Amino acid sequence: MSDEQGNIAEFPTVAAVAPRVRSKPVLREVECSDCTKTSGGQTFYPHVGETVWFTPTMSIRTLLVAMQLQGFMGVSMDALSPEEVGKFGAAFTEVTRELSTLIIRWNWTDDTDAPYPAKPTVEVLQALSIEELVWLVNAGLGAAQDVDTGEGSPA
Repeated sequence: MSDEQGNIAEFPTVAAVAPRVRSKPVLREVECSDCTKTSGGQTFYPHVGETVWFTPTMSIRTLLVAMQLQGFMGVSMDALSPEEVGKFGAAFTEVTRELSTLIIRWNWTDDTDAPYPAKPTVEVLQALSIEELVWLVNAGLGAAQDVDTGEGSPA
C-alpha cells in the first residue's frame, strides 16, 4: 500500500491470538443432605453426607422428560386413568435413562447403608423412591442451570 506521495504505508498490527486450549465444563458437585424420604408419617434424611456429581450440561430431551415426570407430582395414582398411568410409566423410564447419563458418579447408600454402584445404572435409579428420584431430577436441573447462568444457585 502507498499513499499519494508514494510512501509505503504500514499495515495495521494484528493482535496475537492465544492458542485454544482443550477444556471441558467442570462437574457439578451437589451435596445431598436435604434429600428426604417419608415413611409412616416420619421424614428421613437418608443421604446426609453423600454427594452426587452431575455433568454440567443437559440436553433439551432431558429437560422435557423431567418436566413430564414433574407433571405427575402430587397426583394420586388412583386418580390417573389407565392411559395416564402408561404415560407416567413411560416418563419414569425415560427420566431414569436420562439421569443415568447426567449423573457421572455418586456415593449414595441404600436403606441398609450399603453403597450403590459408583455410577448409577437405570436399574438402580428405578429402585429409588419417587422422592429420591424427583430430588435427583431437581438437583440435576439446578446443576445445569448453575452453569448456564453463571450464578451460584439455580435460576
